[in-house]
Amino acid sequence: MTKSIPNTDIVYQFYTLSPITADSCNLKIEIFWEIKSLVKKLIIALFAKRVLVKNTRNSLDLLFQLIEERQGIGSS
Repeated sequence: MTKSIPNTDIVYQFYTLSPITADSCNLKIEIFWEIKSLVKKLIIALFAKRVLVKNTRNSLDLLFQLIEERQGIGSS
């Protein structure tokens, strides 16, 4: 739970990892907003959702790159 995202009252983020094989897993991200103001709801619907999805994808890409780099260092 966070209260630091602008124009929101509370945002809940849930990350669920499900194993697929011994070397892979599935990541499911769920985001739930609590917004009391109609104006804030409109702002979130129009702008913030796209930005949050984009930022989450960028973060996951960077995490994946870090994991690949660490695996490369460990296998040398």
